[in-house]
Amino acid sequence: MDPVYLFSFLGLLSLAFAYIFFPLIPKNSTSSSQHEEALQNYEDLLFQKSKALENLMELDHDREFGKVNEEDYEDIRNRLLREADAIYQSLKTLEQNDPFFSELEIGLQTKRGKTK
Repeated sequence: MDPVYLFSFLGLLSLAFAYIFFPLIPKNSTSSSQHEEALQNYEDLLFQKSKALENLMELDHDREFGKVNEEDYEDIRNRLLREADAIYQSLKTLEQNDPFFSELEIGLQTKRGKTK
């Protein structure tokens, strides 16, 4: 096969792929990466929240079976509650201040309005 035809074919094929896949590429890649970062932070905070609640339940369980005395229980419980509150506040701040979550909430409200 002649190299000119091969390069022409590859060039046309590349243009066809670009034409097909260009609309799939996000317009603002920094916005996309910011959304991904916000989601990752949110997932991390949700995981921390679940671990904090799990730790509180485990502490209550240990208290029921006498593994932790009352004084230690109160100290550990207060520390875990402070940690859980800090996580909750971080989640709340992220939800209120990150534009991604505002857009998400608007989208959810719009969808709910359409389905009712």
